[in-house]
Amino acid sequence: MIAVFARARKMLAPVAAALAAVALSACEPIPVGGQTGPAIDPTGPVTVALLVPGGSGQASDATLAKSLENAALMAIADLGNVQIDLRVYNTAGNPQTAAAIARTAVNDGARIIIGPLFAQEANAVGNSLRGANVNVLSFSNNTAVAGGNVFVLGPTFENTANRLVSYAARQGQRRIMIVHDNTPAGESGRAAIASAAARAGSSVAGTASYEFSQNGIVAAAPQIVATAN
Repeated sequence: MIAVFARARKMLAPVAAALAAVALSACEPIPVGGQTGPAIDPTGPVTVALLVPGGSGQASDATLAKSLENAALMAIADLGNVQIDLRVYNTAGNPQTAAAIARTAVNDGARIIIGPLFAQEANAVGNSLRGANVNVLSFSNNTAVAGGNVFVLGPTFENTANRLVSYAARQGQRRIMIVHDNTPAGESGRAAIASAAARAGSSVAGTASYEFSQNGIVAAAPQIVATAN
């Protein structure tokens, strides 16, 4: 329970940001990036669908889903006069399931979708709700899926890389080694760090990668150490 509560606190900021956007929408439609969300009646409960990665059978996903729900409940408690009718839907971390669940949520009366967490899910949900006048406030940090009715609220690779590289530069550390996994997300992270280093006047001293698994990390460790040395 302590671990779940701690995870919920960590996730509270993006969830609170999403619900704050709901609160603003309850006052009047807010056009963002050319997209205007649905008009919401502030005198009654606002139906919000929270899409979480529960139901996949993975214990980590179940914990993550519960943490997101806890974070949403904590954020709602701070909203004041806006009434939120929060409905939680499990996507199993699957894009096709997420798309179908999102349509079900809209049919159930949801005016705004918060989540899902993963980029592929967010993209699928956005496509499935195109033309439905429902905004999707995803927790993804992949800006490639943003656009139209999909917004990303997670810390992006670019923002994170800029903060880390800038901090290192202020400490006099300007030679950077990039270690990343061999996935699209890992490649995005690598590119973001390299770009941040160039902007900060730092240099990439080396790059190493690994298969995205525990065994992959173990197998790649000797080469990573050699590259670092």
